[in-house]
Amino acid sequence: MTEEELQAIEDRASAATPGPWKNAGGYCDVCTSDQEKEANRQANAEFVVHARADVPALLAEVRRQRGRAVTEEELEAIFYRLGEDCVSLDAENDLERLEADVRRLRAENDALRRELALLGGPA
Repeated sequence: MTEEELQAIEDRASAATPGPWKNAGGYCDVCTSDQEKEANRQANAEFVVHARADVPALLAEVRRQRGRAVTEEELEAIFYRLGEDCVSLDAENDLERLEADVRRLRAENDALRRELALLGGPA
């Protein structure tokens, strides 16, 4: 349902007499003064005429939104998996840093061995 459709429904509802409304022997009676009924006759008619389409459209939208809703348990599962993924990513990053440190230390060690060999020490 588009924002324009929702706005049109809201406008019709806002323009109609607030009510309460009742079924008065097969016709709609707005429980308000006769003067207010007369002043809002066109808005009330628009509201009633569109209700047959508006109500099913609103129900369909509610059902669609409910279908998209995620339960609390599903959210917890999603956060748990995200947490595991973050831990996994941290472990991968840690492993990459450790491997880089090992390469750096091996290079330093090789350089020190070469210097020691130049000084006549054991290689």
